[in-house]
Amino acid sequence: MAYRAWKGITGGVLLATVCAVPVAAAPRAAASQSEILEGVQSCAASLASTGIDEASLVSDGWSKGVMSESGKPLASDVIFYGKGNLMLMSVRTSAGQTPICSILARIGSVDDYPALQDAMAAAYGKPIKDDGKGEQMFIARDHRVIDLASTGSNKNPSVRIAVGPVFQETK
Repeated sequence: MAYRAWKGITGGVLLATVCAVPVAAAPRAAASQSEILEGVQSCAASLASTGIDEASLVSDGWSKGVMSESGKPLASDVIFYGKGNLMLMSVRTSAGQTPICSILARIGSVDDYPALQDAMAAAYGKPIKDDGKGEQMFIARDHRVIDLASTGSNKNPSVRIAVGPVFQETK
């Protein structure tokens, strides 16, 4: 059987929206490696066929974030949660759409990124894809695709880890 892996949320439009609008759940300090790994596990555990299980996130200690502009809440299909130094982001799904969850976190320095890649490999096995530029894709035992990417800049390094289901192709 052939499998097609889902590609993570990397759309500039969605990320630009996050940057342009204050979000109460936005991370402010660098996250530790263990904090990031726990966030990925929580993100994966919250994925259900119908979308993000928000009750699961709350029971795991996440707080719901709110997008606002000029102090007024904005209606949006984008879901935000914060926990410690992490931000979790997803989009509300309709029937037939694929639920995807992303963890956004600052890291202490660009030198911390290879250690995070190693920790992800220790947790999820050898990457099934490595673009050689920092993005790696893993398949978790629970049939989730985990896409790790470095984001930010050398001065303000961060990561985005998107989690979604593995799609089985039919022929």
